[in-house]
Amino acid sequence: MEDENNQQFEIENKDELSQMFSETIFNSNERDLFIRTALYAEWVIDKWLEEKFNLPSETLDNRFFFYDLKLDILKNAGEVVDPYLHNLKEISQIRNRYAHKLEPEEESIKRMIATMIKPPAGIRFAENITPEKYWLLYFKLCSIGTINEMYQAIVSKRPLHV
Repeated sequence: MEDENNQQFEIENKDELSQMFSETIFNSNERDLFIRTALYAEWVIDKWLEEKFNLPSETLDNRFFFYDLKLDILKNAGEVVDPYLHNLKEISQIRNRYAHKLEPEEESIKRMIATMIKPPAGIRFAENITPEKYWLLYFKLCSIGTINEMYQAIVSKRPLHV
């Protein structure tokens, strides 16, 4: 793993989610990082569905109400658009690689991360942080930006910035 954990960046609107998520981002090995990030992403997606569509948590916890179905609902309702939607899909795909393979192919993971998009709001980081040079840090920043911005939009009852 690259030594990227010491890189500094700024998250706007620090709250409980940001603090918990930041602990995961900085204190996890690669496998934990990717799996826990997907858990935080799904938690925010569930909160969005609860708030916007009044879906009870029991429905969202049903094993037949899976991650991609939740994203399809948000996408088709116009609630979540790119870059957020794209990043959420990539977070899930990377999580699946780490959850189902003992030794995921690093180059494949790097290619998926390289397609992630810097969210337009919620996080700022230097232009020199590219997926080619700092692939793990780039994943962390895109993930934090996506999940934090979605959470802030839920809390403040505003649309996502695009």
